[in-house]
Amino acid sequence: LLLGEGDEIELVSKNRVAVGERWSLEDFPSPRYVLEHRTPGQVVVGDEAGDPAELAELAELGLGTVLLVPVICNDQPLALLEIYRVRPQAFTTREVDRARVIAHQFGAALDRLPD
Repeated sequence: LLLGEGDEIELVSKNRVAVGERWSLEDFPSPRYVLEHRTPGQVVVGDEAGDPAELAELAELGLGTVLLVPVICNDQPLALLEIYRVRPQAFTTREVDRARVIAHQFGAALDRLPD
């Protein structure tokens, strides 16, 4: 998901919804928190403290967990990497660290793209 204009994120990969679909970060506090604080987070089905909007999205997609990793370059959030798991099981520290490496590399590549 790329950060769009204002407080929106835009889907840029093939998924179960159309590429180009946009969501307001106001409607999804977990991604907003992850981007603002520049730290990974995850939502797991069954967690009573989970973001209700994200839990509803996971239920609609038939998934159990989403790992949200901010894509940052030059201390600026550029995108949000979402990694899904079918089972409602939290990602391990090692898995989160791997996702951080991918997000870091992706951020550097995004920063090199022409405007």
